[in-house]
Amino acid sequence: MKRVLVVDDMAVIREPIAAALRREGFDAVCAANGREAIGLMRTQPPDLILLDLGMPEMDGLELLRRMKSDATLPSPPVVVLTAAGDKDSVLRSRQMGVRHYLLKAQFSLADMVARVRELTADRREEAPTGTGDAVAAKVGPGTPARGTNRGASASSAPGVPTPTEAAAALRDLKPRVVRSELVEMLDRCGELKALPPSVAEVLKVVNSPQANSEQVAGVIKRDPAIALKILRLANSSAFASGTPADTVEKAVLRIGVGAIRQAVMSIGVVDRFSSVAVEGFMDPVLFWEHSIAVGLIAAAMTRARGEGEGDAAFTMGLLHDVGRVVYAELLRDRYAEVLAKAEELGVEVERAESRMLLMNHAEGMDRILRAWHFPRDLVDPIIFHHLSAPDIRRHCPKRYGEVATLALADRLAHAFMLGSSGNDALYPTDELCRGLGVGDEVVAEIERTIEAETETIKLAMLAAPGRAMEWKRRVDHYAKALAAPVRPLFVSASPACDAYRIALDRLRAAGDEPANVGVVHFSSPADRLPVSQAYASAEADAGVGRLPLIVLSPEGAVAPEESVAEGRRVLLLPTPTPMARLTGALNAAVEASAARAAA
Repeated sequence: MKRVLVVDDMAVIREPIAAALRREGFDAVCAANGREAIGLMRTQPPDLILLDLGMPEMDGLELLRRMKSDATLPSPPVVVLTAAGDKDSVLRSRQMGVRHYLLKAQFSLADMVARVRELTADRREEAPTGTGDAVAAKVGPGTPARGTNRGASASSAPGVPTPTEAAAALRDLKPRVVRSELVEMLDRCGELKALPPSVAEVLKVVNSPQANSEQVAGVIKRDPAIALKILRLANSSAFASGTPADTVEKAVLRIGVGAIRQAVMSIGVVDRFSSVAVEGFMDPVLFWEHSIAVGLIAAAMTRARGEGEGDAAFTMGLLHDVGRVVYAELLRDRYAEVLAKAEELGVEVERAESRMLLMNHAEGMDRILRAWHFPRDLVDPIIFHHLSAPDIRRHCPKRYGEVATLALADRLAHAFMLGSSGNDALYPTDELCRGLGVGDEVVAEIERTIEAETETIKLAMLAAPGRAMEWKRRVDHYAKALAAPVRPLFVSASPACDAYRIALDRLRAAGDEPANVGVVHFSSPADRLPVSQAYASAEADAGVGRLPLIVLSPEGAVAPEESVAEGRRVLLLPTPTPMARLTGALNAAVEASAARAAA
């Protein structure tokens, strides 16, 4: 039975609606304001909400804001019940993702029931389990899909549309900008005068074929802020080798005249875009923290593979997503709309950009970096780092190592939850690790050191006299989204370098209590049998019984072996998957685990 939450402060409206829904076979519950609604959403998650906008204590818009910001709340479809004079409120609700409205003065109960029935239609897809002994539902919109077969329960957690639904929704979107307009904006941004004058002055000297370290150091010292950052960079893990550099001259020698241009340019770009933000989606400090982490991880992997000192890799990592802040500055509200749509559909930001802006941020940076005279060997990885391992081989086989290194570094930084680029999706990493020959010990060393190293560079590049910086931890944001402590039992084919294992470890509750949720990651259908067997063994060794199980796989299409799925709640998540979707699934699984323990 589908549950509908009717939220309206006027009993004369909400009670007849609830009665009509009950006659049609729905479970209707009522709330007189947003505060009551939140309480009911936590105890009786609805499949759909009928929401009045004007209410005392907490109105409909505030409830929508809470639903958007609190990952522990369900996120079912919302139908706004609106009066004719609510035009401004309706527009604001549209900005929060609401697309369905009923005008109070005109709708009939029959029309309302038909709309509710359409929006609560069961879009669950049965997972292939072999014999049907268990049913597993893809995590997507709506509420738990209820169904059991020989003791196995199927549930979906609060989330976002399935990959198929998201792709269809993207195709229906209209571009928000004319391509020629965006190109003109990018070309203007690519002019050197867009960077601080002191940076342009340094670059002019560095670009001279006759430039030596003394000349370069001399012009750098004219700007104390740049000089201090060059010293800090030279002594960081991105460039450090030998004795510490205590003068600008020594810093230039350590970094190298050839690489100093990249370092100065990077400092200039960070300074230039250090305050660009998109409210609710992109925080500048978190953005640059993510970029710094990607640069450090890329540099560490480059050195571990014996392919250089890592300075170029660090620069690529630092600048890999600059296109996003450029778009945020140039397009403002239109880019906020892109980020909102990506979040609503649960898709990668670059996919929403390609559809709504006709050019994703990596392609946009191609034009800017060329205008800034960055070498081609740095530009290509930035352009192609969002591709999968097979696509990297197909599109740029001669540059596979550099592109794949940057792509893997980006995915690992997401898993470590170091900062946020505006796209908090988790991507598989095992195929890139294999393709690059990055061993478990390399990932383990990065895992051990990356947070402290990122903090050091963050202070070096972002802290400035007179600028108050608010240092936030993205991992804390998602830890707060968890309704209860999470202790995952994780199994995959390559757990040491698995991004999902890394992210879950970051969210793991402290202490030695037994696991309360199972998680398996199938990189491909071929993993189904061996990983299912490995999970069954791990669960038996842990002595935790049959835990609720979250299953990650491409498109969410691979379910565990029926012997593993039987008798437990199974949630299927597609990869890549947004962090909000993962935390929603963890909350649903832990809730089921607690209920099982109490039974």
